[in-house]
Amino acid sequence: MIEIKDSFPVVIAGAGPIGLILAIELGNQGIECLVVEQGDGKVTSPKMLTVGYRTMEFCRRWGFVDNVKDWGWPKDYPMDIRFISSMTGHEIAGYDRPSYAKRSEYWGDKNGPEVYIRCPQSVFDPILAEHAASYPTVTLRYGCRLEEFSDLGDRAEVTLIDQATNEQKTISAEYVAACDGALSGLRQAAQVELSDVKKLNGNYNIFFRSSDLFEKARSGGIKDSVTYILYDEDGHWATMQTVNGKDLWRLDSYQAPDDAETADPEPYLLKAIGQAFEHEIIGAYMWNRREGLAENYRKGRLFLVGDSAHQLSPTGGFGMNTGVADAVDLGWKLAAVLQGWGGGKLLDSYTIERRPIAARNVGEANENYKVLRKPPSGPAIGEDSPEGETQRKKTAEFILGNNSNREWESTGLQLGYRYDGSPIIVPDGSPTDPVVMSDYVPSARPGARAPHAWLQDGRSTLDLFGAGFTLLQFTPEADGEKLLGIQNVPISIILINDPAIHDLYAADLVLVRPDGHVAWRGNNLPEDVEGLIDIVRGA
Repeated sequence: MIEIKDSFPVVIAGAGPIGLILAIELGNQGIECLVVEQGDGKVTSPKMLTVGYRTMEFCRRWGFVDNVKDWGWPKDYPMDIRFISSMTGHEIAGYDRPSYAKRSEYWGDKNGPEVYIRCPQSVFDPILAEHAASYPTVTLRYGCRLEEFSDLGDRAEVTLIDQATNEQKTISAEYVAACDGALSGLRQAAQVELSDVKKLNGNYNIFFRSSDLFEKARSGGIKDSVTYILYDEDGHWATMQTVNGKDLWRLDSYQAPDDAETADPEPYLLKAIGQAFEHEIIGAYMWNRREGLAENYRKGRLFLVGDSAHQLSPTGGFGMNTGVADAVDLGWKLAAVLQGWGGGKLLDSYTIERRPIAARNVGEANENYKVLRKPPSGPAIGEDSPEGETQRKKTAEFILGNNSNREWESTGLQLGYRYDGSPIIVPDGSPTDPVVMSDYVPSARPGARAPHAWLQDGRSTLDLFGAGFTLLQFTPEADGEKLLGIQNVPISIILINDPAIHDLYAADLVLVRPDGHVAWRGNNLPEDVEGLIDIVRGA
């Protein structure tokens, strides 16, 4: 029997990472929501392996970033990338990148208080679920499928089906969020089309356990790495990933079989490893590498979030992390409207802000995919012969000379995205520079992520931003209190007496949104402070 109330402010379809993070953001804002998931929540073959920079910052904001960092990934494990003929064959080329424990030697900490970390979805989802369930306003229901959706104008109705009993229940909601993945039934029911859909290739993933693979690779001279790019006579054919730096692995092959149900994974593993080895196959599945983008992320009371709104190649790890930022953007806006201070334009700004970011990420992921497939190869690539050595040298020269590590150097893309042109951002006329994928340039320009700096008490500036707006005031004379109490918009004022941070933010007053993006900055408040508030709250 479905024991669920008859109505909720927000119903979320899907309890993957995006649905859970939307629930966490709503829970953090005190908004009641229901999350329904037709599965049992268990992830046996993780599709996602890396939690990105910005997602880690959000986890820090919600208070569980240490759970993500300390789940069991070996902190001294190198984050190298190796291009190889097989796991027991020859190294072709490589990029050395230090372990998480030595992050300051490579990444430093000037960009942010966190860096990305290896954390597979099989670990990440349970962390999110536990935290989401800790909010009294969040209800999680597994084994429950959202079957039908109706937009009635003044509210929405959804029909839920209990997977165990087949019992149905119809409930009402103010808003519904489709976090139900690339094949989103809600998106299809609402007849929202994806534009420019392309299938790039078919993939076959094999998730397996092997405790002796590291030793076999090391004995043949292959160094420990987080990712191994595999080449055969036709070029890059697969990627080997260490899932936990110990004994769990995932092979991603571009050479997909006709049918995963009847396919034999063993030939794929034998080719990738180069010799027989002891292992246990945990799971294998096929998927299509696609790209596509919804024209609009909103249709009435339905919102598309994550893969239901955009699909992109996983080369770069942008998929889930793009969806996380979607969920945060939508979450605070839904909360604002439901709390009564958000204006009528606020929810429409969700598509305006997030779609251009997804469009850029789709393009970058596709470029990463093309770069990996470009290096030349030949029949001798794996041979222990002069011809093989010559071929590997030729391939290595191409790899190292053509930015083949671009998908692992994306700090600028992950932290530098801006909401230029958003109707709820007040531009200040400062020049805009193009976002460079590899290099992040900190800026407090309106629309940008408010930049990180270390405060004297050891906190990051990012730690100052809460569930409402935050006004950073860098001079005691600036009268930020004039913004308080207007239209019940929650604003906290924080005085920062630090010339270096003042210079970084480049204004005496900086208004930061709940999602950590700058809404407005200036040396003085405008005369029409109510007008300023109306813009940033979407009135």
